[in-house]
Amino acid sequence: MCRKAIKAGYRHFDTATGYGNEQQVGDSIRDSGIPRSEFYITTKLANGDHHRVREAFEESFTRPNVQYIDLFLLHWPQTSTGDIDFSQINASNMALPPDEHPTFVET
Repeated sequence: MCRKAIKAGYRHFDTATGYGNEQQVGDSIRDSGIPRSEFYITTKLANGDHHRVREAFEESFTRPNVQYIDLFLLHWPQTSTGDIDFSQINASNMALPPDEHPTFVET
C-alpha cells in the first residue's frame, strides 16, 4: 500500500508502534529510489510506553531503518495500563488518572 501511495505522490507517512506500519513504511521509502529528504515521517509513543520513552523511541527509530524520524509524538497524553481498546471504553485498560505516574509532563 505504501508503494502505491509513494507512486501517487505521497511524501508524509503517519506511523505508530500500535499501527504496526513502521517497518513497512521504511521499506517502501528505501525501495522507492526517492531521497529520504523528500519524505516526512511521523511516529508515536505508545500509550503503555510512557515509562520507557527513550527505549520506545529507539525501537520506533530502528523499525523503519531510515536515517531519521521527523516527528515523534505522544500518541495519547496520558499513560495507560496497556493499549486502550476503544470498543471497550469502560475496560480496566483505560488511561491512568492525570495525577498517577508517569504523568504526561514526566513523559
